[in-house]
Amino acid sequence: MTFNDFIEEIRQRADIVDLVSDYVKLELKGKNYVGLCPFHNEKTPSFTVSRDKKLYYCFGCGAGGDIFNFLMEIENLPFFEAAKVLAERYGVPIPQKKPNRTRRKSDEIRDQLFEIHEWAAKFYQYLLLEHKLGKNALKYFEKRGFTRATIEKFRLGYAPRAWTALFHFLKKKGYPDYLLEKSGLVLPGKQKNGYYDRFRDRAIFTIFNLRGQPIGFGGRVMEPDQNPKYLNSPETPIFLKNQNLYGFNFAMDQIRKTGQAIIVEGYTDVITAHQYGIENVVASLGTSLTENQARLLARYAEEVYIAYDADTAGQKATLRGLDILKNTGLIVKVIELPDELDPDELIRKNGAEAFKSLLEDAISFIDFKLNKILKQYDLDSPDGKVQAVQELLPMFLNIDNAIEKDYLIKQIVKRVEISEQALKEELEHFIKEKSKIKDRNDKNWHTSKETRKVISDDFEAKFINAILRIPQMIGKIFEEITPDFFQNSDYRLIMQQIYLCYQQVRESGDFSLLTTNNLVENFSDNDLKKKVLELLFYYQDYEVTEKFIVEGLTKLKEYQMTMEMETILKKLKQIKNHGNLVDLNQILIRYHRLLHYGMERGGING
Repeated sequence: MTFNDFIEEIRQRADIVDLVSDYVKLELKGKNYVGLCPFHNEKTPSFTVSRDKKLYYCFGCGAGGDIFNFLMEIENLPFFEAAKVLAERYGVPIPQKKPNRTRRKSDEIRDQLFEIHEWAAKFYQYLLLEHKLGKNALKYFEKRGFTRATIEKFRLGYAPRAWTALFHFLKKKGYPDYLLEKSGLVLPGKQKNGYYDRFRDRAIFTIFNLRGQPIGFGGRVMEPDQNPKYLNSPETPIFLKNQNLYGFNFAMDQIRKTGQAIIVEGYTDVITAHQYGIENVVASLGTSLTENQARLLARYAEEVYIAYDADTAGQKATLRGLDILKNTGLIVKVIELPDELDPDELIRKNGAEAFKSLLEDAISFIDFKLNKILKQYDLDSPDGKVQAVQELLPMFLNIDNAIEKDYLIKQIVKRVEISEQALKEELEHFIKEKSKIKDRNDKNWHTSKETRKVISDDFEAKFINAILRIPQMIGKIFEEITPDFFQNSDYRLIMQQIYLCYQQVRESGDFSLLTTNNLVENFSDNDLKKKVLELLFYYQDYEVTEKFIVEGLTKLKEYQMTMEMETILKKLKQIKNHGNLVDLNQILIRYHRLLHYGMERGGING
């Protein structure tokens, strides 16, 4: 099987709706499936998936492509790795040879980084469970209440005190120094005289990607006088902290099933919750939740509960996380933990039911922020009231629901003890101050709508849409017109790419490659590719036939002829004033030929 055959076999077997549904909640509307875009924040679904076309497109941000593009974008994978994942999913044999030397090198590095992390996870867990060196670390985990099954499931381990234990272990597996350094698991010596292990004498927590592959590690000291308390893997080609959540690979099914996710701070919080049967719990890798992590949660959940520690740092992290989660369209609530207890301690001390009862009593996004902000000010003084209201006003920017806004207004009026009229005047002034940003956003949005309006009235756009949907007509089109027949510069470039693809297919002799998907994938320019996808999806309900294309060819040629005649008339005027008779004669001959042809076609009035 050639590489092209391999890719085409995946494309034919794969169901793009099935794949995308693992990451986005889709709803059938007409011919297509729609949902909230996983690549940008939105509250109204503009992400569209076509099972027939095997393509997706977002009318909001322009992201689009086929199954390969989707998996590459959603999981930050290079092309060949995405192809391998899809091949395994849909039972397509993977060819031994990779497509080209450049891609082979890039994929080989990622493959080896995954292998290195897999070996490291085995190394750390072997020392924890099977070697006397891991005795103290095992006691540490057992003291936290972790069972053997839990330790094995989460692949906990121990990094020995020795400086180069893991380095030498991995060197024996045949990995070069530069690649071990790239993995982040070893560091070069300060004098550049060798390498040493990043994690030493630490309890190890393995960090996984969505597919359950080890991609990084967290190391925790076991003695109170050791520093730093926590040490984590750096970012690498296979590990981006802001795009992953600890424990998500174990929690994703339950999150999808319940529509709810619980975010905690620490590794042990996640592990304890799962051991006690609360399996929709994840942790941010660091206390600051990111937009990418929020979007990841929004693909699976409708409600998110934050259960950060009750200390000051935890409360600040909660406030930051609330806005980020709310902006993704999630329903956000806060689990208020008893003082001095984190989720791990609470569950071990009082059991899973105690934690679940706190879940039921979780307070809303509005109430939590309101409580925390108002506690900071003296509401008995005028200055305190002013300061409190000024800090509360930005909350309205994250609330679209009229009922929630009304609730917030009434709560502020009641608790700050001010008039509703005064609050509304301050709110109006605040919104006006923010109007410049809003106006800019509105302008961008209206421009987008106007662009679509132009496209909807544009024959050239419809013609290209027809070509993409009936690619077997490209040969005929190629014989009769060139890209220069198109007046829109973007459409000329699109037609150039379509012709280029057609020429490649014709040279190969394999006309089965002349498909809508291959035409779309032929675009290396992302802006043009987005325009092509928009044309495909925007005109999906527009009926196209071979007859439409044939008539369209005539229309394009007649329009081109009309444009040429207008150009000739301009030249005639110039020659009349200061030209020579030879030029005049040649131009008149051309003009009369065009006029005669136009009258025969009925396209030009004589």
